[in-house]
Amino acid sequence: MKTILSLCEDGSWTLVSSDVLPFEINNAPEVQRSNILQLMAQLASETISLTEVVKQQASHYQAAGIQAFDAFHLASAEGKVDIFLTTDDRFLKKAQQIPGLQVKVLNPLQWLEEVLP
Repeated sequence: MKTILSLCEDGSWTLVSSDVLPFEINNAPEVQRSNILQLMAQLASETISLTEVVKQQASHYQAAGIQAFDAFHLASAEGKVDIFLTTDDRFLKKAQQIPGLQVKVLNPLQWLEEVLP
């Protein structure tokens, strides 16, 4: 993750956030998780709005077994970003099983192996 965040910080890559992130930060049960999320929010150069379409799509993903914050992030990202990175293996497996999903979901290490020489 440090490599990815560094490349976002120097402008090589774009980190995109959503309107859901502040709610997740405020509800993070662990200080370390909250700090990581705050760093990501600070590095984000774009924010995707929480629209009715996003809310409806998130409900669909929750019905498929994806946790609320993950469902909202996924719905926000779908069709608007090139890649959705997660270290949550359970979420990753569920997201990759969604038929017709309009965003690629990968573990950061998998993705780095694909994009870095």
